[in-house]
Amino acid sequence: MSAMLSNEQQAFLDHATTSFAVSDESLNTIVTRAHAELFRGLSTSQGSELLMKPTFIRPPTARPSSVSLGMSISASGSRIRITSITVDSNSTPLRTHTQVFTMQSTTQNVFDFAANCVREFVQHTDSSLPVGVTIGVPCGALTEYARGLHACDVGRKLCAAFVRNHLNVHVTSVTHGAVSALVASRIQKATQVAAVFDGGVNAAYVEQLGQVCKLRVSEETKSSLVAIDTDIGNFGSRVLPVTMWDRRVDRESKSVGRVFEKLVGGHYMGEIVRNLIIDMVDRRLLFTTCNVQEISVPYSFHSAYMGPIIEDLEAVDAVFAAEFGIQ
Repeated sequence: MSAMLSNEQQAFLDHATTSFAVSDESLNTIVTRAHAELFRGLSTSQGSELLMKPTFIRPPTARPSSVSLGMSISASGSRIRITSITVDSNSTPLRTHTQVFTMQSTTQNVFDFAANCVREFVQHTDSSLPVGVTIGVPCGALTEYARGLHACDVGRKLCAAFVRNHLNVHVTSVTHGAVSALVASRIQKATQVAAVFDGGVNAAYVEQLGQVCKLRVSEETKSSLVAIDTDIGNFGSRVLPVTMWDRRVDRESKSVGRVFEKLVGGHYMGEIVRNLIIDMVDRRLLFTTCNVQEISVPYSFHSAYMGPIIEDLEAVDAVFAAEFGIQ
């Protein structure tokens, strides 16, 4: 690609750059509003953009030993990753084993599918294995396979599926990725906040129960620590600056809203870039003699492509040639 830009190309890029710019004043306003929403979410279950849901999963006080399982279920319920972790008496990992399963049938019950995956993974065990379950969305926003269910319902249904399939496995927790990362990291160090920026965006942190004003807690438990699911991906509908490309991605997504998530989430950043590219194509500012059918497909430009391009602009040609057939 030529480094020389026409006046029209430069004008478009200048407009895009200005549209995505955020001033220090705007950042201060965003931080102030985020703090207000965090405290409001701790105080009431209504009126706040942030869920701020106590998970009732406390940071570990004892280090694990022997063997345990971790199960990660994707947002669609069609992909399950299981990992076994064997640790010694000092909680030092000795060995891990991971296997990924994909559901082939659209009619299979996700809980029975999970049980089948565990059976294939474990094969045989004489002792009961604990399994912590991670779901690919905040537990307050479970999707199709668990619509209307809470995390406790998912746990019960998984346990029932394990019993039906005669598996010596018991569910210890059902959380999303941010809470799981927070609890896991605190086994070795005093991590206070964990965040995920993948298909969705969320963060969890450690809070004293006494600070969660929407809960009635006894004096004895006010100082107890608990992991808080912030649902931070839903923040920003009234304060975050959005561009025309952000609004388009939101409008054409499966679920309108969750502004912060769509601004920074790995699932959406590539789509924002693709929309910028398509706008340049439609204005005949880019790829005027190329076949652009493949890059015209929504979500075909993955966020992962941006890394190599940012590190080395010479990678642009290779990415577009290999992924979209554009020379």
